[in-house]
Amino acid sequence: REETVNFSDVDADDYEFDFDVTDTEASDTANISVGELDRQAEFGESVYSQTAGDVVEMTVELDDTDDAWIQLGSEDSGFVDILYVEDDDDDGEVTFEVNTRTVGTNVDKSVVYNSEEDIVNSEMYDGLSDDQAVDYQNEDGDDLSDTDDFEQYLEDIGQISDGDSAFSQLTRPLQPTTYEVAVNGNNVFVVNDDDDSELDNEIGLTTLDLTQPGVENVQTWTAPNNPADETTNTTELLDTVTQSSDIALDDQLVIQA
Repeated sequence: REETVNFSDVDADDYEFDFDVTDTEASDTANISVGELDRQAEFGESVYSQTAGDVVEMTVELDDTDDAWIQLGSEDSGFVDILYVEDDDDDGEVTFEVNTRTVGTNVDKSVVYNSEEDIVNSEMYDGLSDDQAVDYQNEDGDDLSDTDDFEQYLEDIGQISDGDSAFSQLTRPLQPTTYEVAVNGNNVFVVNDDDDSELDNEIGLTTLDLTQPGVENVQTWTAPNNPADETTNTTELLDTVTQSSDIALDDQLVIQA
């Protein structure tokens, strides 16, 4: 006969099981060692560099756990969100996308965070469920307040003012700068005595480096007289263009960027 034994919330130690058969004198013993979980997380890149406004894809490999909590940003970069991620396809990692143009804005989560194979939920956009919920504490291990919610956390680290929503952190889209992306091995997030945010059990770290967007390598071309709005076949148009910075009256101007 086989039995499943759950060792969650059981202290690490050596345990002996004694088995007795009630209607005979037969008996047996079995020993098992329960060890501490060694949760670890490693991002695919130490720095994710992307143009501000673009979508960035991140992958984090998880060891000894299939879920974790991620703080995106910090008070130093002027934006904070906390994500719950879970390896839903059992491949040992979580891959998710962040739209750096819409993150922090009051829109549907589907245009901010996305994962094709795994689970990614957000404090700002989902208000995490009970089994995913974050425990916000001060340095002494006490809850921040009776509400103990995300807005209180943001207020205590100086991200928002009393009564503001999490969406008031940004007055414009994420700007070109660096944003810490840190993985917490448990759901406890701390506001220390310096009013800075801390992870209770940081197990992984990367940096999102958003760079200044721009339009580069602009070239100008001319094409024979034809209303631009009537040009539907760009392949045919490109067969007739000539590179030039001088445009004759009534000719078409074609801009390549």
